[in-house]
Amino acid sequence: RIRDYLHQTVTDRAGNIQPLEGPQGDLIFLDFQADGNYVAVRPSGTEPKIKFYSFVYHPPEDGSDLAAVKTMLNNRLLALEHDLKQFATA
Repeated sequence: RIRDYLHQTVTDRAGNIQPLEGPQGDLIFLDFQADGNYVAVRPSGTEPKIKFYSFVYHPPEDGSDLAAVKTMLNNRLLALEHDLKQFATA
């Protein structure tokens, strides 16, 4: 789904649009299927460019291998970065 804080709308995968409650601003969140995984997109306040901020999350589990989870999340961030670069240069 896409949360658009400028137009205060939420658009789902099917294209359905709902109102978005909250503050208004020049910011978009691209929410991924896995909860807590999203990209924030906004214009720079001082330069002619768009900024992307990637967020990934994996719920904590008892006995999970912290190093393996960190590696998995880092790989997810790298894949997001790759996809965003492909999108931005298309």
